[in-house]
Amino acid sequence: MRLRRWSGLGATAGLIGVVGFATTQTGHAADKPRPSWVDPTAVSDAGLAESEANLGRDVRGVLLPEGTGPSANRDASVAVMVELDGEPAAVTYGRANSGGRAARGAAVAAARTQLAALEQAQRTILSGLPSNSTVLYRVKRAYNGIAVRMNVRDLIGVRRMKGVKAIHRLVPKDLTNWNSVPFIGAPTAWAKGTGYTGTGIKVGVIDTGIDYLHSNFNGPGASADYRGLKPGDRTTYDVFTTTDSNYPSAKVVGGHDFVGDAYNASPDKDHPGDATPHPDDNPMDCNGHGSHVSGTIGGYGVNGNGTTYTGSYNPPPNFVALRIGPGVAPNVSLYGLRVFGCVKQETEHGGRQT
Repeated sequence: MRLRRWSGLGATAGLIGVVGFATTQTGHAADKPRPSWVDPTAVSDAGLAESEANLGRDVRGVLLPEGTGPSANRDASVAVMVELDGEPAAVTYGRANSGGRAARGAAVAAARTQLAALEQAQRTILSGLPSNSTVLYRVKRAYNGIAVRMNVRDLIGVRRMKGVKAIHRLVPKDLTNWNSVPFIGAPTAWAKGTGYTGTGIKVGVIDTGIDYLHSNFNGPGASADYRGLKPGDRTTYDVFTTTDSNYPSAKVVGGHDFVGDAYNASPDKDHPGDATPHPDDNPMDCNGHGSHVSGTIGGYGVNGNGTTYTGSYNPPPNFVALRIGPGVAPNVSLYGLRVFGCVKQETEHGGRQT
């Protein structure tokens, strides 16, 4: 569906849980620079943690990360964070900064000294890594560690290296939009005591509009006719300007486009007129952000086959089986109040966006 192509509706991309400034590093096996810290093969780790027996096993006195116990494939590669001894530079700065300008200066100096020490320590570890390892990135400020892809069989030796504090597996994350609503407990509000699903509530979403043709809002979904509209092609703009057979709908009951498709508060030199709004009566979204927000607020949900979820919210649905989970209040009525065009269009004042 169009929204999945444009905006990745509902994607909740998780990170590895290690915060810091990444330092691009060469693979240990060769002197070829790595263009990115992203590990393109991280998904291959998914099969390593096959049983509870493999999780966090102590092998020959060495505690290994999840999924790398004795029954794991010893020749498989795994992405791990090698945590090192020595506090991160941010911790050094925090301890040294007791307040005042002089203290802040001393704290900066202490942090720089710690950074240099961590750099030297990390280079020592790098020199001792197995030759077939690939260093993904290094961090020193908020965390002290080296992200490495290596063979499972090499983990014990690396863990025993002087200066290594622990090894943590970098767990692959999937893009989904079904887990956040259960995580905050919304289904409990639907099913126990209150029974609140948003019925009778009206919500205005001030954003990029709402794609009311999307099946998350009970639109036709895969069979929808977008009339050739493409967000990056201005020759396709302004094909949704009035009400039609799909709008207003039972879910997107109203709204207004205050700006028009081409609106850009910071226009390029070739299209200065884009800074002038051209309102109309149809809040169709050609950006994706507003539809994502609206779906989180009150989308019905989308089945695995792409159709609108029409089942019960009390009891709640099987979220794992859904392509897109219901919003927090799936029975609210939505109003699309569109204040952004199809592309970048914020106004900036001194770094603040309005």
